[in-house]
Amino acid sequence: MLNLKRRVGSKILVFENIEEHLLHDILNPRPGVQSQFFPGLNKIIKGHRPGEMTVFTGATGVGKTSFLSQLSLDYAMQGVKTLWGSFEIRHVVLARKMMTQYLQKPLPTDQVLLREVAKKFAKIPMHFLDYFGSVKMEELLSTLHFSVQQQGIQHIILDNLQFMMSDTFMRGDVNKFDAQDRALHMIRKFANDHNVHVSLVIHPKKQEAGTMLSTESIYGSAKSSQEADNVFILQRTPEFNYLQITKNRYDGELGSIPLRYDKLSLKVRFLIRSNLRTFRQPSSF
Repeated sequence: MLNLKRRVGSKILVFENIEEHLLHDILNPRPGVQSQFFPGLNKIIKGHRPGEMTVFTGATGVGKTSFLSQLSLDYAMQGVKTLWGSFEIRHVVLARKMMTQYLQKPLPTDQVLLREVAKKFAKIPMHFLDYFGSVKMEELLSTLHFSVQQQGIQHIILDNLQFMMSDTFMRGDVNKFDAQDRALHMIRKFANDHNVHVSLVIHPKKQEAGTMLSTESIYGSAKSSQEADNVFILQRTPEFNYLQITKNRYDGELGSIPLRYDKLSLKVRFLIRSNLRTFRQPSSF
């Protein structure tokens, strides 16, 4: 009982206990790794930070994987050790897309030239999970733990939650929303405990075609956005797509970035606003 009282008492702090830590954070802000490809993203989220979880959503076919492939490549080229878990697309297909984005043009068909590109790409600290389709959460977390401890992984991309948990969702003896909430909690805790950034793709709920997505559109309960430090939504319009940041726990700044897709390089590029006739902020802002 005495030990319990001591533990409980140690959890009650006065301002003097946190003063130095607070002043250090104010005087030494941690902006995180800056994106080279998307400078507009830096202005909003202030960089890629460890210990956070970003939830990413968007309609089917809008280009979620292409965008995340490019963004993760961006950080990896700056030395951020990255692990890709693509549960919907084979890692060979993903790696081909990523190599094209790296080269910024179609891959050469000449064997010698192609091997030269592959040799350069291999120097980037990019790793791939050898899973496809459903996986048990306990096994996945054990693999992720090994990657952090043995390989120093700093950024993990999981694409996507529904495919990861497809077998669990198929079972009639579990509530799929409860199962998803437990998985979200475990992934968020992993990011915090291991000081890694986790980018998690969650498909949106089914809704009427042409409807703009919002944070509430993310499949599952409200826990999807509650657990997240950042929420990214890739929106589609008839003229162009744009990335909308609807949650930013770091400093609360929200915003959107107009984008265009280049079919040759498979890259997503920032669309300068001055080139747009109109660009209205989503009503959820």
